Amino acid sequence: GRGASPNTILQIINRELTLTRTQATATCVRVNLAQRTMTVASAGGAAPFVVRANNRYTRATCTPNVVLGTMGSAHFEEHTYPFEAGDMILLASAEWITVLERLFTQPPDLAKSTLSFAMRQERAHPPNGSMLRLTVRNS
Repeated sequence: GRGASPNTILQIINRELTLTRTQATATCVRVNLAQRTMTVASAGGAAPFVVRANNRYTRATCTPNVVLGTMGSAHFEEHTYPFEAGDMILLASAEWITVLERLFTQPPDLAKSTLSFAMRQERAHPPNGSMLRLTVRNS
């Protein structure tokens, strides 16, 4: 595929932050629509959630890697996951993770309607953190 891998992107950011002695956490996801996969690497960031079209959810596994800016030379392990049309990929900051984990312990239909409400609320009144939603559509 074209473009840089999540590991490469995190390595570039890590080198820059190491030079400025700045620390940060991040999760990088590369979505390949043609293969219907996402590749994930984390530098202390939260693993993405995948909400399936049937309202079930899974959470990607991210290997705990070093925080950005703490070590000049670091490798960020990548994991690749399949997804299907209708799946929603959620990337969230730490402030949202607890909310999402609690949300997904509810019955699937209630979880989906609560998630829709939470996302509308975030647009109206963003919390300190943020959430990004990607929905996979049929081509």
